[in-house]
Amino acid sequence: MINPSHTDPMWLIPKKKVGPAFDLAMIDVRHRFWRLHNSVSGGRHREALLALNDLGSRPFLGVHRLQVEKLLTCCFSANDQREAIVKEIIPSFPKARIPQLCSIMKIAFLRLWIEKQIILPLGWSSPINCDLIVDEMIREQVETCPLLVQVRAINPVSSLGYTGAMTEKNRDLRATYWLRILLASNLYNTQNFNAETVRDLKLRSFGYKSELARYYTDDFSLFVAETSNDPLMRDTVHNILEDSRAQLLQARKLNDPVFKSKTSSTARDKMTYKTLEYLEGDIHSIASFANIFNDARDMNKAFKIDGDDALPGGLTLLPDKVINFCKMISSTYQAFLRSRRLENVKNHKSSLYFLIAYCGPYLYKFFMNRDGHLEQYPTTFNDFTCALYITADHDLLKDLAVFEKEPPETLLHLIETLVDLNQWTSDTHYQRIYPIEGFFDYIISQSELIPNCDRVRNSFSPDSYPKLQKRWGTIKKPIPRPYFSTFVSMLDSLEYLTMHLNDMADGTTNGVVAGVLKCPNISELSHSSDWAGLWGIEGMNCACLDFSALNYSPIFYYEGKPRPFKYIPRFYRISDIEINGKVEPRIIMNDVRVTQLMCETGIRQQHLLWLDVDRYGNYVERPVRRPLAPLLISSDKAHGEWTAIVSSRVIALLDRQYAWYRRCTSSDYKQKIWYNLNKGSKFGQYRPLFRLPLTPSSWANYDAYRLLLLCLQYFIKSELGDQNVPDLVWTKSLPGEPDEPVYITDNSIAGLTSVTASTLTSDYTPHGLRAGFVSEAIKFLPPSIVGQWLTGQSEPLVSYYSVFDENDLGMTHQQMLCSALMSNQDKLTAGDFPELAQAIAKINRTLHDDIAQNPVAAITKHRLMSLSNAKREMDTGLDRIIAQEVSELAFNHTHICPFNNTCPKEVIDLFGEVNCCSACPYAIRGVAHLPAVSARKDKYKELMVGSLKVIERYLTRKPEARTRTELEQLEQENDRFAREACLLEAIEHQLVQMYESGLDQELMVKNKEEIVVHYNKLDLPGEERLLKRLIDVQNFPDTSSEDLNIRLSHLRHALLMREGNLSALLGIGEDNSLPLASKVALQISSMVKSGAIDVFELYAASTGEHEAIKRLATVANDAPKLIQMVA
Repeated sequence: MINPSHTDPMWLIPKKKVGPAFDLAMIDVRHRFWRLHNSVSGGRHREALLALNDLGSRPFLGVHRLQVEKLLTCCFSANDQREAIVKEIIPSFPKARIPQLCSIMKIAFLRLWIEKQIILPLGWSSPINCDLIVDEMIREQVETCPLLVQVRAINPVSSLGYTGAMTEKNRDLRATYWLRILLASNLYNTQNFNAETVRDLKLRSFGYKSELARYYTDDFSLFVAETSNDPLMRDTVHNILEDSRAQLLQARKLNDPVFKSKTSSTARDKMTYKTLEYLEGDIHSIASFANIFNDARDMNKAFKIDGDDALPGGLTLLPDKVINFCKMISSTYQAFLRSRRLENVKNHKSSLYFLIAYCGPYLYKFFMNRDGHLEQYPTTFNDFTCALYITADHDLLKDLAVFEKEPPETLLHLIETLVDLNQWTSDTHYQRIYPIEGFFDYIISQSELIPNCDRVRNSFSPDSYPKLQKRWGTIKKPIPRPYFSTFVSMLDSLEYLTMHLNDMADGTTNGVVAGVLKCPNISELSHSSDWAGLWGIEGMNCACLDFSALNYSPIFYYEGKPRPFKYIPRFYRISDIEINGKVEPRIIMNDVRVTQLMCETGIRQQHLLWLDVDRYGNYVERPVRRPLAPLLISSDKAHGEWTAIVSSRVIALLDRQYAWYRRCTSSDYKQKIWYNLNKGSKFGQYRPLFRLPLTPSSWANYDAYRLLLLCLQYFIKSELGDQNVPDLVWTKSLPGEPDEPVYITDNSIAGLTSVTASTLTSDYTPHGLRAGFVSEAIKFLPPSIVGQWLTGQSEPLVSYYSVFDENDLGMTHQQMLCSALMSNQDKLTAGDFPELAQAIAKINRTLHDDIAQNPVAAITKHRLMSLSNAKREMDTGLDRIIAQEVSELAFNHTHICPFNNTCPKEVIDLFGEVNCCSACPYAIRGVAHLPAVSARKDKYKELMVGSLKVIERYLTRKPEARTRTELEQLEQENDRFAREACLLEAIEHQLVQMYESGLDQELMVKNKEEIVVHYNKLDLPGEERLLKRLIDVQNFPDTSSEDLNIRLSHLRHALLMREGNLSALLGIGEDNSLPLASKVALQISSMVKSGAIDVFELYAASTGEHEAIKRLATVANDAPKLIQMVA
């Protein structure tokens, strides 16, 4: 039971016992105060107690009920009748001690409630500065009033000890209100708490103007139910709150139109005032008008003519003649828009509002000022001359024509002024003008239908438009590679977090309260302060999530190492969704998933939001796991539906969104809707994958994305301490201040929490955020290396960018290698350059020209490097070309030789031999040489392995059968091969590093772990390495080795057995002048093209395993054909 009154108490004792009961309560409280304040330093409370003592031992024994109730009103806040009431009942009590008397009486009434003699009104206010006495009194009632003890313990100033999970802020907000609710009820313990009390609390707190709106009654009900340890009570509270929520949703539906009407009425009044400000002003020029309506949003509100009878605020004060002409322009312009069948009319409508604003207040005031009447105000399109009102100053009519009266300023001048005030780009300027020209063309084309427009002419010219700069694609603003990779990892983790929170709402996942696992229901998540740090009813904000309420620790990866989140702002929204017939709140999945998709694919948000639920994955081969997959996109502003090649991660993410979409049981989600809610759209009707039970403008992730960037910025600035990276997000300036970014200076959690989320802004976009891609690197580096060292992207995403030919779509790495091999062979057969060799030859020509023109610029542009000798001070190849001390440069596949491939004496003296190019400090290399360096390194590795085998075989001889000279020669040869392989390997790694950082000074990488990770990832499986080496030999014939020839020979024999070509297998009629590598490449190319073998059988044979070769040679349905018999 809750006291229904804010002022009247409910007495639980007879009327005649009220006075004595109050007197005894006052005696007890006076004694408690006296024990605390009986010293000289007792202060004002001691003086108040002494004043009460002067009244006698029991001064309140004779008061009656009405007097006690009057004294109770002295315990209400903001009661200005206290002095009069006390003077009436206790005439001799000093006026200066009345505040202390009120504190004593508050605790006395608390004593009466504890003794079950009164139920206080809600107007009673809690005592202050008496915490020790209140805690002492309540601590004595642990057995009789346990709920009072628990509620009092919530107060941060209480000494009773709180063990719950509420934050100090939430405790401070609830403590006083909950104590007042408790004392206004009979809730001495949880057994008195029932469904009727819950309903009463809910009804009296429904609506922001209700009497208990600020009392956190829903949380109070959940708190009491949780304290009761009664599962039935917990379910009862949940059901009541759920029913109340359903009623609230229904009430909102009924009130929505009224609310919108009030809002639009307020906006109309505001725009009317702005128009009045212009009409009653002293200056009525275009400049003054633009200054008043400089905000484009105000222009839209003030001059948007809807279908209803109500005029917009910008036209309400104008005469009928002006209003009728503006209405005619609006209706004709709407017909023009329908004829264009545009998917998005936003830009075109902005031009309409400018046109109505010009014809409305500006032209009205212009004619009134010039003529004093509206006789010459245009009423038809024939009167509204384009050359006079729209483009006059641009066509130089002011200079060439003679006007009897002063002409008005033009519409184009109004648009130019607004462009200057708002600092719009040339593109925006252009978009505001061209629809107006199209409108006049439409009027001319419809002159037979539109009355009085036969004399309309289009006077627009190229001079009417601003100059535009041609550009392709969108302007992207990337962030450094390590941070982009970290951001993608953060998004993956935050997607799981939102899924985890929704699982909590489903009741399938636990949370943590005060270190104990709990399984909350949706009412507790929405209203209980225990979960306010994760759920609650708050919107997006910059406060950090409550990690202690999660049953796991969110992590992300930075530079390949896991790191825990220390700050996650409240980046997600909560919206109602119908699940299993019930409308319940859930976390919106759009915000984080759309951001993930934009970062992964670079596709615009609008196209992703409107993916077709039923068709987005039509072309995906579900049983086959491939790194790339086709995604059907149903919309594009330039053309119709199209197919994008995306990584398999993208399809997996969309499949998760599809599963989430299917969970919504609302009938609306089964219906198809017009694209962008634009009836008659060329993209038709379908079910959008990221649909929300909100208007389409609320589907996007703009606000959430800035909070996600804030999370990354905290990691960069606070955890890594990198202050050199520009701010990713900042706040808007305050109204009235210069429109400049206000950067966040305090990137601590406390500093970020104080930032208002709605003020955040950023120039970075998700689809432009990803790191710049090194397009040439993917041609010869595995995706793992490109992602790790160059772009920060995942391997499947790198593969997405590695598609050079439409025939490569969806290929695996093995298929791409085979395709490259066959393409090279076709070009070699035709006598042309292989692809890679041709590319390097072209780059060498460019290097030659650039070095000849400007050596220093060429070094920076092509990222050239030379080895340096730390023990000997000597110049390098770079020093020679900078000083132009070279005779002629020789451009090789692996390096540039400044001595035209003829070693001078100083080089021979340095190494003791010629052509030691790998270690030569004069050899110049750039990133373009990486594929040839890699191929030559593999060659020397194979030679090194082969020479080791020879040495091992030689050492099996008996000692007397070995000669020292032969062994030393073999070991020297092995040392040379090992030296070349190691040097080339170091050079290869350095060139990879230079892609990322553009190093031109340092040589070797200091971090050993990075080198190990690099070579582990670069190490291809045996079967792929064999084909890769075969491609190397195609491009660089001098990179073959004996070991490679042996493996190629095995592969060729296996292929010939499969083909059944016995003559070739036995070597009959073969062209012995053709190198073995060329024979194998021709064999592979012909067999794959003819379909005699597929790529996977080829790789099986490349492993060299006996079983694989046996399966290849033995074909069940087709025995080998005898091509030629020999005796």
